[in-house]
Amino acid sequence: MFQLTGISPLIWVLLALGLIFGILFIIFGPNRYNQLIRTIRCQAAKAPEYEAEEEEIQEEEQKQEQELEPEDSGHADVPRISVIAFSTGRTDEVGRFLEAIAAQDYPNIEVVVVVDGSAREASNLSETYGEAYPNVGFTFVPPEAHNLSRRKLGNTIGIKKATGDIILTTLTNIEVTSDQWLSLMVSQFGDAATEIVLGAAYMDLRPLRGPKQWYRRFDTLLTTARWMLSAIDGKPYRGDGANLAFRRETFFRNSGYGNNYFLHSGDDDIFVNQVATAANSRFMFAPQATVLVNWGESTRRMWINMKERYTFSARYLDNNRRVSQSLLWADLWLYNLLLVAAGVLTGITGNLLIPIIAFVLLFAFQLMQIMLYRRLATCFRSTRLWFAVPLFYLLKPLGDILFRLRYARNARFNFTYRR
Repeated sequence: MFQLTGISPLIWVLLALGLIFGILFIIFGPNRYNQLIRTIRCQAAKAPEYEAEEEEIQEEEQKQEQELEPEDSGHADVPRISVIAFSTGRTDEVGRFLEAIAAQDYPNIEVVVVVDGSAREASNLSETYGEAYPNVGFTFVPPEAHNLSRRKLGNTIGIKKATGDIILTTLTNIEVTSDQWLSLMVSQFGDAATEIVLGAAYMDLRPLRGPKQWYRRFDTLLTTARWMLSAIDGKPYRGDGANLAFRRETFFRNSGYGNNYFLHSGDDDIFVNQVATAANSRFMFAPQATVLVNWGESTRRMWINMKERYTFSARYLDNNRRVSQSLLWADLWLYNLLLVAAGVLTGITGNLLIPIIAFVLLFAFQLMQIMLYRRLATCFRSTRLWFAVPLFYLLKPLGDILFRLRYARNARFNFTYRR
């Protein structure tokens, strides 16, 4: 029952290959989360408080709470950052956003709110908030503008209106978690060589309901960790348009979104993939520089739309990333299949030694997956799943394929000439 003799060499080969593939998957897959966690914690620990001059601090204390610094405040020693915020025009949403910006500790801020609506809506917002926030400008995307990406057009209009050397694109439906957000993003532009800074923005998935919510949380966390790790490796291929900073000159030098004008998407993945390099890009993933995107009751629909959008635009990105990810998923399935095959083929002969070894190895690998995932989820303040993690890992490549097939008929709508 537990004899070493009589076991086919093929079984030992299967067991050895399963062990090798399992180790490789852990090393190049979940184990890399430790590097991301260390990076985030290091940036969080070193997050500098903005050091202002003594007289500037006194001026700031004299200002009313939630009021932006006027344009003539004389902060010539720090670069101006222009925040381009795309908005649906909801008054209460814009108000909360401007309050969060006013609470930032960075002194030289300009805000351009781009309303996806009419001139009247932009004018109404200007009348409501213009006096309270002198450094805020309002513009709009013409309703008659068709056959183009309204988000990219809105960003371009806002950037042309902006006067800051540094541009940060975002949305008005975000929750800002710290008053250091903008100062931390600007701090990464420490030298002239830095042209783009990737920031962290997470979709608020708390409104999700139903059994699929757990997989969607898992999928979102792994997708986010993947592009962040790529940025840490010096191979940035995407960011998040809700927290993406770059130099104004860089945007126009690279023709803005001109290279992907025919797509509705691409403002934060194709643009980053084409512009960012290891030499000219930085990242800021500290929790203090993180924003939370809140879609409310539309969260489920927006999650599907965003996944469909990034799945489609991936074809315009570097193929090396997709190949390496495919190899990792193949590694995952191979080590599971090899260990199961070794255990089953030996178990039917009545010898339980190999099945026990295979079971122990599988259990050990899956336990490592669970623990490493839970560490990552804790760092990202996401749901800390338990025994669903190994299953979700196996389902992830299959789920991506099924998602791609299910929404393949919608692919044509990603082109601007289709809507």
